[in-house]
Amino acid sequence: MKKLIILSLVLLLNFCSTTPESKDREVYYVQIGDAYLPVYTLGTTPNPEKVILFVHGGPGLSSIFYSHIPFFQKLAKEYKMFFWDQRGAGGSRGHSDKSSMTIKQFVKDMDVVYDSIKAKLPNAKIYVMGHSYGGMVGGAYVTQYNDKVEASLFIEPAFNVGQINQIASELMLNNITEYLKKPLDKKEEKYWIEAKIFYEDHKKINAHVYLTHTRYVSAWDKVHGRTEMGEFMKSYLGELMVDNILEDLSVFIQLQQVLVQLEDNGEDDRNLSTDPVFGLTKITRPMFLVTSGQDYMVPPETSMDGYEHLNGGVRNPKSEHVFYPEASHNPFIQPVKDDLFDKVTNFMHNN
Repeated sequence: MKKLIILSLVLLLNFCSTTPESKDREVYYVQIGDAYLPVYTLGTTPNPEKVILFVHGGPGLSSIFYSHIPFFQKLAKEYKMFFWDQRGAGGSRGHSDKSSMTIKQFVKDMDVVYDSIKAKLPNAKIYVMGHSYGGMVGGAYVTQYNDKVEASLFIEPAFNVGQINQIASELMLNNITEYLKKPLDKKEEKYWIEAKIFYEDHKKINAHVYLTHTRYVSAWDKVHGRTEMGEFMKSYLGELMVDNILEDLSVFIQLQQVLVQLEDNGEDDRNLSTDPVFGLTKITRPMFLVTSGQDYMVPPETSMDGYEHLNGGVRNPKSEHVFYPEASHNPFIQPVKDDLFDKVTNFMHNN
């Protein structure tokens, strides 16, 4: 645990280093009660016909991270993008009471961000894009404001957190059990035996062990040659800063509480497939879905379950599902990224 805390502090200190202001970026805040949420724009198109409202994952990450990934920078040259930090995350400021850490409130927050974009670009068509837990927040938003969104695009979306927490543990335990049948050196064998015991003891991933689960999934990816995220972090970590928006280190320390707060409010069992309020059955507009065969953070079957519930099982014919068998949780930085970019832009062009 001490090593994890020290590593986190080192990463955060590097994360908070400043970079020159970019001409294609703008930062502004929206206020919801006592909370102030930053919105970061990317792209120079003055009067775009189509814009993307991006919802970050985590929960508890900052969308600044995504805005520095080359895939999204390239996409912003085609479509102006608006990234925002959810309450309790990244550059958010003010006070977010624990009771406000709910999907219901996140959806309300997102609608304020949406309205701020419309105020700036009244004629632009707005598309919602989300990654990971951004699929939960963004998906829930589209169910409530279906007519305000032209179409949605979700990459490895956590539509069904209740399913994910159990299935991810089962998959990792099965994988590790098989892997331990191979000849391994003593150090590696010891590591994966400890991982196996962890998943045997935690049939369902909860907020208190989520970071440990993340560490094992990252190690599993590394064993199988999927090292792109680590390489990206080494290359770009010092650049993940816009206008000193993340200057307060205490913000990051508070982020450790986001998962626990959501869990305490009952959000760890929410499944959008069948949710009575935020059910994906309400979505009639086209959806672009990306899932990957090696994703053990958001197993593809959980995302597909949500996709199959769109519009009561009769989804819009313009909807599209892309599956990458060898990719994992972040296909936008993996070898499939160019193909993904082409498919995303084609979907945007046709909708």
